[in-house]
Amino acid sequence: MTEPQPGVSFQPGTPSENSVFLSHGNPGESETFRLVVQARAVEDLYAVAFDLVFPGRVLEFEGATEGSHLAAEGVETTLQVAQSAPGRLVVGHSRLGRVGGVDGSGVLMELSFRVTEGGTGEIGFEDRQAFGPDGEGKSTVSWVGGTITVTR
Repeated sequence: MTEPQPGVSFQPGTPSENSVFLSHGNPGESETFRLVVQARAVEDLYAVAFDLVFPGRVLEFEGATEGSHLAAEGVETTLQVAQSAPGRLVVGHSRLGRVGGVDGSGVLMELSFRVTEGGTGEIGFEDRQAFGPDGEGKSTVSWVGGTITVTR
């Protein structure tokens, strides 16, 4: 019988139109995991705020990088990420100033993790909200997570 190869796999959920979803940013790596947060066909998006929950025994948060989607047309943005507890990040990402929202699809941010041990777990969104430039919540946006499996 062959031993499984060490590695990280991520099985994302299936995003629909008007959604925020997760994808794997560095397939083939076994010591690090990059999680890409993306928007798909969201109209007039100005900001997102959410808690990202993940298996804290398997992953350790290392850092975040802004994507280009909310910075469209050269607009300034801000990204705030804080780990409130093991396995939970509190995230806020927004355009700045009196500007409109962005239409379409693109990368919102990339979150980097160190793989700490083998295991499987869900990665998903809680306390989530997308906003338009008027500050009103966009309740029709769906949020799609996935499942990570780490083989050691």
